[in-house]
Amino acid sequence: KEEYEMKRIICVILSASLALSLCACGKQEDSENTPTPQPNETVSPSAEPTQESDSLDALGKIEVEPNLFDVTLTIPAEYMDEDTTQEQLNEDAKQKGFKSVTLNEDGSATYIMTKAQHAEMIDGMKQSIDESLNDMVGSEDYPSIISIEANSDYTLYKVTLNTEEVGFYESFAVLGFYMYSGMYHVFNGTEVDNVSVQFISQSTGEIIEEANSKDMN
Repeated sequence: KEEYEMKRIICVILSASLALSLCACGKQEDSENTPTPQPNETVSPSAEPTQESDSLDALGKIEVEPNLFDVTLTIPAEYMDEDTTQEQLNEDAKQKGFKSVTLNEDGSATYIMTKAQHAEMIDGMKQSIDESLNDMVGSEDYPSIISIEANSDYTLYKVTLNTEEVGFYESFAVLGFYMYSGMYHVFNGTEVDNVSVQFISQSTGEIIEEANSKDMN
């Protein structure tokens, strides 16, 4: 279920922020999106989520190349609708105001946009991530989470709990935080050395547990 949520938000972010109708969110169980000029740290949770690890590996497949005036964004074929045509991409580029969109031979698509459009995309991505974090608070899946605070570049998450123990779903949610951070930095064309998640007791204000992406293989 957590895997579905993490993949779902990627599709939502791409469609909302990039305003692209290219994420095949209905394909298989879901789809995921994330770009990087150089692969960010790959995070693989300790137990069962092997498919989730594949999703994290895919974060490094998307390429962001900032130039003097433009930003080039290449989305891998696995995140594109199989029926996408160059004509559809041309129409997308025309509607969204992108400079160009090219359907590559391997099925990937390369978007060239202005830096202003890229900045707008990043702002939309941050808004979508923040909304997803807010949706987690007090939800059916995470009833013990009282609040989630993230810093501006999503390298630190403070998760306040109404319990003194970190449950299974809360522990598994760490992977989601890593994915949000990786996705943000990949699309932003920046690198991150570590993402820290602190679980804090509501009653004492002390850290119950802390997880760091740098400690994972």
